[in-house]
Amino acid sequence: MILEINALDTLFFRDGKPFSKGAETWADAIFPPYPATIYGALRTAYFDANPQVFSKLKENEELNFEADPTTKLKINNVFLKNQNGILFQTPRNILKKGKKSEDLEILTEFDENSLSNLSACQILKSSGEKAKYKGSQITKIYFEDFLNAKYEYLQLLEDSVFISEPKVGIAIDQNTGTSKEEHLYRVDMMRPREELKIIIDFAGLEFDDEIMFKLGGEGKFVYANVKDETYQIKMPKIDSKFLLYLNTPAIFKNGWLPSWIDKDSLIGEIPNSNLKIKLLSCAIGKPDFIGGFDMAKGEPKPMFKAVPAGSVYFMEIIEGDPAELEKIHQRSISDLYPEQGFGIAYIGKFKEEK
Repeated sequence: MILEINALDTLFFRDGKPFSKGAETWADAIFPPYPATIYGALRTAYFDANPQVFSKLKENEELNFEADPTTKLKINNVFLKNQNGILFQTPRNILKKGKKSEDLEILTEFDENSLSNLSACQILKSSGEKAKYKGSQITKIYFEDFLNAKYEYLQLLEDSVFISEPKVGIAIDQNTGTSKEEHLYRVDMMRPREELKIIIDFAGLEFDDEIMFKLGGEGKFVYANVKDETYQIKMPKIDSKFLLYLNTPAIFKNGWLPSWIDKDSLIGEIPNSNLKIKLLSCAIGKPDFIGGFDMAKGEPKPMFKAVPAGSVYFMEIIEGDPAELEKIHQRSISDLYPEQGFGIAYIGKFKEEK
């Protein structure tokens, strides 16, 4: 099922770093929201539409257990969409070296031993020109070119997909109804630009064709409608070397390294397949901090460091049929919370093989 979400007002999505009015004066914002935010909002929206179900589960202490229908929710993918179609975070091996959108350097070269004996990834080789990664988006047509190692005409969308509208406030003492001293704070609210939508591909829950629900830290309402669409991208034919692109942040037990890859040999087996691969190199960014608040327990959730969206891993097949890569193409490879939509991967080429 595809749900197309439209903002009715400004929205606020915060990263997992602690924020307490008085201790911190600035609340950092992110966009788009992490999959966990979407996951929690959809579960809440279901209970808002079915209050009798929630009351019965709560009375029987069955929330978050087998009888709870919202535990069946599975997020398959998360996209942004505007007049250009669906958008992807610019792959982190694409660097900007000029002012024009086509002034790019695509890093695909690296030392074959670049990751040996290292505890973190190594940047790929560049031409030496002044270039850097810049947060931006890439449209579906150029993303498909990227997955097929067709780099000649790649272009980035560098205009921000939202307008920043900071909000200043002060904490209120609940007992006196007056403002607290030294509790002035600022929140970076975001107003999605015209035509921008958040697209959720999910399964496990049923909604009416049109719904309204709260989304984000300020509890603002959004309008959403169900669409009969698909956003599938065909996996290119892979010979032996391939790249793995993350469309959503991934939480791995070993930090930046998936648990199914040995940290010493960098060899592992693709989940649910007979494919043995070796990690050659990667281009990843600073970690995202994923946390949250457990409403049922009334306490903060554990904090995790996640590999950010747009990160790219370069791998080589040692044994097995490359066609088995279909088993992780457009699916989650996250060690934790795969059902929430973390770690949605795409498989592509990174150079034409002779």
